[in-house]
Amino acid sequence: MFECLARCVRSSSGGASFASTCVPVFLMSLVSPGLAQSLQPSFNCMQIEARDEQAICSDDRLAELDLELDRLYRLAMDGPDMNDARRWALRKDEIEWLSDRRACRKVRDDIESCVANAYALRIHALREDYAGARDDSPSGISAGPVNYRCEGHPGVLRAVFFSGKMALVSLVWGARELVLEQFPLTDTARHEVEIWNNGAVMFSSEGLAANLTGPGVQDVRCQKIRD
Repeated sequence: MFECLARCVRSSSGGASFASTCVPVFLMSLVSPGLAQSLQPSFNCMQIEARDEQAICSDDRLAELDLELDRLYRLAMDGPDMNDARRWALRKDEIEWLSDRRACRKVRDDIESCVANAYALRIHALREDYAGARDDSPSGISAGPVNYRCEGHPGVLRAVFFSGKMALVSLVWGARELVLEQFPLTDTARHEVEIWNNGAVMFSSEGLAANLTGPGVQDVRCQKIRD
């Protein structure tokens, strides 16, 4: 079902690719340039030249995502399910992911959103694949994955929620991936409903129930799988 969604978002975001063998980028209008920087990311901002690094060092929201990824990477390395082979694989995956993030340097407009999406999907992967990274301490900004069964569709929809300076949700369904921004609600009567969207796809959750809608996918109802 997400193939249709991906094509729609791709055409509206300037040609981002979508395939199971690479990390797709769905651009969001999240970040304004010129924001004051107070957070130091995990790398030295005094020794940077690349556009993706400049974006991270000039915006607290991206720096916060970088720090969260660094935190979870270290926890994953020390996790209870780790051995030398898995540590080597994790290092290799992280190097490959850096190549995905660096691909954002080619984005002409809104590189910040491209970088944010790359971080969100990498954090999602760490939380899914490594027990040590499934940490819900107050110092972190991510939680999950939360698993859902959706009516009429096979497989499990997996969501990781971000509660930091960027309120996001990353959704993975098989090889299909999306990152959505939380939508602020003005109707106080619906304060228990949370909604995320990227202009083409909307995901909402309320308690154990969730709903996914977008081009070709109308009001797909999902239910949280209890732990």
